[in-house]
Amino acid sequence: MSRVYSPTLRVACWCLALGAAAHVAASEPAKEPDSPRLRALAAALGASDPHALDTFWQDVDRAHTPLIESVPDHPQDRLFTFLWRAQPGQVALNVLFNGWFPLHSTSGFDAFTRLGESNVWYTSYVLPRAAHLRYELVVPKGWHAAPDRATYFTMDDREYETFHDPLNPQLNDWNDVLVSYAQGPDAKTSPYLAKRDDVPHGSLEAMDIESKILGNRRTLRVYRPPGYERGTRDCALLLIYDGNQYTTAIPTPRILDNMIAAKAIPPVVAVFLESPDRDVEFPPNDDFQKFVANELMPRIRARYRVTRDPRRSAVVGSSYGGIAAAYTAFSHPELFGNVVSQSGSFGWSPASASQNPPPARPGNPDTGWLIKRIAESPRKRIRFHLDVGLWEGPGLLSSNRIVHSVLTGKGYETMYVESDGTHHAYYWMLRLPAGLEDALGPHALRPSPHVRFNRKYQSGPVTSGQPATLR
Repeated sequence: MSRVYSPTLRVACWCLALGAAAHVAASEPAKEPDSPRLRALAAALGASDPHALDTFWQDVDRAHTPLIESVPDHPQDRLFTFLWRAQPGQVALNVLFNGWFPLHSTSGFDAFTRLGESNVWYTSYVLPRAAHLRYELVVPKGWHAAPDRATYFTMDDREYETFHDPLNPQLNDWNDVLVSYAQGPDAKTSPYLAKRDDVPHGSLEAMDIESKILGNRRTLRVYRPPGYERGTRDCALLLIYDGNQYTTAIPTPRILDNMIAAKAIPPVVAVFLESPDRDVEFPPNDDFQKFVANELMPRIRARYRVTRDPRRSAVVGSSYGGIAAAYTAFSHPELFGNVVSQSGSFGWSPASASQNPPPARPGNPDTGWLIKRIAESPRKRIRFHLDVGLWEGPGLLSSNRIVHSVLTGKGYETMYVESDGTHHAYYWMLRLPAGLEDALGPHALRPSPHVRFNRKYQSGPVTSGQPATLR
């Protein structure tokens, strides 16, 4: 079986995805299932084995779903098969499948396929062995008697509801949203994400700042590490764009507490910056960079005990925030010597700045504007950590691969990571601890900032999905 990704990339948002229609079993015969276990069950049912179906469901009840099976000639992948057990005599199914990974349907949700004339319905996906999978089931409201309805929504004047997979007891509680969860055999989660009561906790405080350069005002949130009040030494510094996201959906303060306690990074002051107009401020914007250098940083240095060494300072962001982080360090390497860009929108061009979302326009000579600036400029004293999700679509993947190649060719010290994930805060959260450790960990203060250093994890083919929203 070849490694194929769906032509539709389903990108999860803060709210659950919308859009579904009741599915009625197709009249044409279904193709043979990809799952070896389902093919074996179909053969047993075709041979009139009276015990095959009961034995299958007993196995499922014991081991739960999804079924996870090998993919011939692709040891890095697994076949994940999700199941639905229909009621006796049911020949039409109104249960749909929604996952935060590439689906088959172009309409947003996938239908289940019936196995012959049995009560087994299924949908299968080839995904990496290390995949983290969040998903839910969707039905028209009132059509399913499950006691665990999670959310309701309305589309096209019809009400729908979501619920957890009754065949999988594993749930993922993230950002106050509880959904069904599965993972591949090689999936790993950073220990720094866990809620822990046995480590000291830092504190968050608000700081208002007004900008004459930008003509606006905003409130920052500033993390101070445990023991800050009693300390005398300067702390490392993090500037993090999209501060609301990185203190809620991505629990950065908790991550910092855990990493500092483990001595994975030194004590750090983290400035969480939210923008009143991120579509204007975060794509390369020289006025915003002047605000950072001439208004924000003097205020931070006057109020907090932070380093002036750019090698101990990092700027972090995702999507538009990712390209903003790169441009901040590129504009002011005397302030920030490290960049953590998560799914950075490096395909951005000035001509597309007014579009929503920016279109993929291969004919635009300014596409990849910052990449070209980096390629045409002398190398600067900056280290880069770039990460991007394999399920984000070819636009984001290709632009991040290109900027990685340009940085490597220019001799920048670069860490580049590709892994499973959509353009979504959940996956940025999973990858953030590695980025912080790479930027500020014990190895970050090497004598020569120009040593060429490049690592690449879990790379794979560009998916054929539609481009994610590059914002």
